[in-house]
Amino acid sequence: MTRFDGKGHLSQVDHVVFNGMVPPIDWTPATGTYRLNADCTGEAEIIIPGSPFSPVILRLVVGSDGNRIETVVSKPGYVVTSSAVKVESSR
Repeated sequence: MTRFDGKGHLSQVDHVVFNGMVPPIDWTPATGTYRLNADCTGEAEIIIPGSPFSPVILRLVVGSDGNRIETVVSKPGYVVTSSAVKVESSR
């Protein structure tokens, strides 16, 4: 789950299984930055403390009036994509 602050910063928790190995922390916290272009494409950099995969560089596309995000990891040797749906916060 990723929270975008509307000012270029993000925070998230995720659960990534890599080569069949579960992470040492069930929900791993991370922070980072993002940038969106006028055409709804963009990029993000996610810093995961203590992770050998950090930083994670993403290319992203925002669609459905801002309610959907598609991402692909842009780092040699990794093939990871994700689809996200906006969830309204109760905060």
